[in-house]
Amino acid sequence: MRRITGILAGVFLLLGMVALLYNPLSTWVAQHHMDREITVFEQVIERAQEQSPAQEAESANAYQNLLEEMQNYNQKLYESGQSGLTDAWSYEQAAFDFTEYGLSTDVIGVLHIPAMGEELPVYLGATEENMAKGVAVLGQTSMPVGGVNTNCVIAGHRGYGGVAFFREIEVLQPGDSVYLTTYWGQKTYQVESTDIILPDDIDAVLIQEGRELLTLVTCHPYTEGTYRYVVYCTAVEDDASDDAPIGGTQIPNAAESDTSHTEHSSSQRRIQLEQWLPLLAIPLMMLAIGLLLWPRKKERRSPGKEKEHDDKK
Repeated sequence: MRRITGILAGVFLLLGMVALLYNPLSTWVAQHHMDREITVFEQVIERAQEQSPAQEAESANAYQNLLEEMQNYNQKLYESGQSGLTDAWSYEQAAFDFTEYGLSTDVIGVLHIPAMGEELPVYLGATEENMAKGVAVLGQTSMPVGGVNTNCVIAGHRGYGGVAFFREIEVLQPGDSVYLTTYWGQKTYQVESTDIILPDDIDAVLIQEGRELLTLVTCHPYTEGTYRYVVYCTAVEDDASDDAPIGGTQIPNAAESDTSHTEHSSSQRRIQLEQWLPLLAIPLMMLAIGLLLWPRKKERRSPGKEKEHDDKK
C-alpha cells in the first residue's frame, strides 16, 4: 500500500510541476527568440548609422532603393485593385527578398501595441514559418512604408507556442495607439474600429481610396478561429494627440454588434481559464506532499505476539 501511495504521490508531483512550469518555459523560449530577432533588426539600423561616410552613402542608397521599390509596389497594387488577392494562398507571398538589398535579417519592422503589452517582429508573407516567429504582412496588401491609398494588413496568431501574439486583441479600443517601426522610421497609427469577418472576406481588407491604413487580423473566437477579428487603424501625424478625431470613411465597428459582444465574452472567458489552469498545479503538488507525509498505520499485533513481546522485555 505504501508503495502505491508513493507512486501516486510521484505522479501528482510530476503533473503539478508540468502544469506549473510548461507555460512559463515555453513562453520564455519563444519570447527569447522574438527578442533576439528584434535586437538583430535594431543592430542593423545602428550599424547603418555608424558606418563611414562612403559606407553610409552605399547603405543609404540600398535602403532608398528598397523604399522606392516598395512605394512603387504599393502604387501598382492600388492601381490594379489588388487583383492578385484572390485566395488565402495570396497571403503567403513575399514581394521582396531582403538579401538582395544586403540586409542580414528578414524582419521588415517591429509592431508595438502598448494597450496589449506586445512588441512583435514583422515579416513579409504570412507563411507558417513567419507566423510562428512573429506577425506578418499579408501578401498582396500594402508594404509597411505608409502613404495615401495604402492598407498594410498584418496578421498574427491568437496565441502560439506559448507567446500571446494577438491573443489580447479585443482589449484594443478606438483611440488606442499602435506603432510600426521600419528601416525608415516610426509611424503612429490610431485604432479606429473593429469588425468580425469571414476568413475569405477579402473585401474587408482592401485598400480604401484616399486613406493610409494599418489593419490587424487574427482568428476569432479564441481557440476556434471560425471567423477573423479585424482592427482598423489609421495613420496620424506625429504631433497629433491620442484623442484627435479620425476622419475619413467610417469602418464597421464590431463593438456595436450584440453578436460580437457575445463572441468577445466567450473569447475572454477562454483566455482567463487558460491563464488560471497553471494554478491547478498547487493542489496537485499539495496532494502529492500530503501522500508522502501521510503517517504509516501501525501494524496490529495479535494477543499472543503482544505477550511474547512483553516477555522478551
